[in-house]
Amino acid sequence: MSPWITVALALVTIAANAAVSIKIKFAPDAVSASKDLKKMALRVGSWALNAYIAYNLYRSVNSPEPVTRVAVFNIALGVGVLLFALIASVLHRVFGLIESMVHTTGRHISMTKDLADEVRRGRSPSLPMKPDPES
Repeated sequence: MSPWITVALALVTIAANAAVSIKIKFAPDAVSASKDLKKMALRVGSWALNAYIAYNLYRSVNSPEPVTRVAVFNIALGVGVLLFALIASVLHRVFGLIESMVHTTGRHISMTKDLADEVRRGRSPSLPMKPDPES
């Protein structure tokens, strides 16, 4: 085994150990820690699989062998899988942002309804006021 591969594996192992330790240390409870670790493992597995597919795609494109229908199919399949992975990751992030916006909007709507009820009752809304820095 090449010494560079050994160094790379050692660095990856150290980074993975640090990431797991940080996730466990700063998690609010054990359930969320295990959930975060599972997400992280799936993400790393997905990255490794995509890297393997990209490597095989590179080998297929740069192969000195004659191009056959099977080779064209493998290249097209590799490109399709990588594009699907890219689109899925982008959509996952977009849907997460939309979910966050919907949650925030719902909280704003409920606060607005509470304030409207207070005003309708003739009371001044009791909001936490920041102290005036000039006084």
